[in-house]
Amino acid sequence: MTDITTIAARCLNCGKPMCRLHCPANTDIPTFLAYVKDGNLQQAVQTVGHPFGEVCGYICPHDEQCRGNCVLSRRGQAVDMPLCERTVFGEVGYDVARRGTKLVGKHVAVVGGGVSGVTFAVKCYEEGASVTIYEAKGLLYTLYSLPQFRLPHEALDKIVAKVTDSDIAVVHEYVDNAKLQTLQTAYDYVYLACGTMVAYKLGIDGEEYVTGADEFLRGDVVGNVIVVGGGNTAMDCARKNARSGGKTTICYRRKIDDMPAYAKEVQASVQDGVAMQTNLAPTRIVRQRDGKLVATFAETINDGRGKLTITDVTHDFVCDYVVAALGNGLDENTFATDRRVSVDDNGCVGGNLYCGGDAIGHSLVSEAVGDAKRAFAAICNTQGNNIDK
Repeated sequence: MTDITTIAARCLNCGKPMCRLHCPANTDIPTFLAYVKDGNLQQAVQTVGHPFGEVCGYICPHDEQCRGNCVLSRRGQAVDMPLCERTVFGEVGYDVARRGTKLVGKHVAVVGGGVSGVTFAVKCYEEGASVTIYEAKGLLYTLYSLPQFRLPHEALDKIVAKVTDSDIAVVHEYVDNAKLQTLQTAYDYVYLACGTMVAYKLGIDGEEYVTGADEFLRGDVVGNVIVVGGGNTAMDCARKNARSGGKTTICYRRKIDDMPAYAKEVQASVQDGVAMQTNLAPTRIVRQRDGKLVATFAETINDGRGKLTITDVTHDFVCDYVVAALGNGLDENTFATDRRVSVDDNGCVGGNLYCGGDAIGHSLVSEAVGDAKRAFAAICNTQGNNIDK
């Protein structure tokens, strides 16, 4: 195993640590690495201060955040913070336990059992609050759809076990607008951390033959697959099929450099044998008598300012599955419209309602954690207890 104490010892403990400044979760990275260097892994975990250290170590865009902004990265020798974080949390883990009394007597409801919701629930629980998570499907449901090669599910299992073994209550119930208003009356604080669970459609003839990305990732089918989209989820779908022996093609409406997926995920997809077809937009899907699908795509032209024009030049692809990985929107039964929620600097929507994560446009794990930490600090401050964000 890599000696993480040696890696951590390379940290220069900069006066203005750019690694921390570029971490949306505001993790005190120099202090974390100092504890790792000394072999004090328990204190290193507590410095991170939330359960998702191992998850962040696997799936954060490190080259844009901590590692990429290490002062040593200019020499190509950045301190490998994600490896340290994965290793420490993999060995030690994060205990969900009572630690303080700042929120004793307060009742907190959390809507959504994803990263932001669980982080907020844990932080409030640690300071003495009575906490209930309302989650319709299951804790960390969305993360469990990520392929094991990107995120080992054992890392999630440990977090779920720690939460369920604590006194945090988990209620498997769907929360709509009416229920949300009831919760605001019944609880001292409510944290709204619903994920974007409504998948966007292609909007073409033959939509009924399309497989959603979530369904595809959770299933075990393999074949000749066309994936429509250019984000990380599209790469996950494509790599999963390719690694299982299937023929896989990604069709994206813009150039490969325009793909919103992390560059490392695009590169990994190509290395896994995924074919990239760009400047193509889907127009129709037809099922043949033999059960195969014929997906028709039209060539697109970019005017250089972001506007796409769909041309009359088309290409047909014969395949077993067409997977739509276009992203998700908010559920209008919980949100008035499919728009991000407006919050103040503390994540407060108004009154006792706070919000974070996908609902305010923050899709990264580190962003979701950061939102929860800010809201937690804010409600502690309303009690006259200043706490470091």
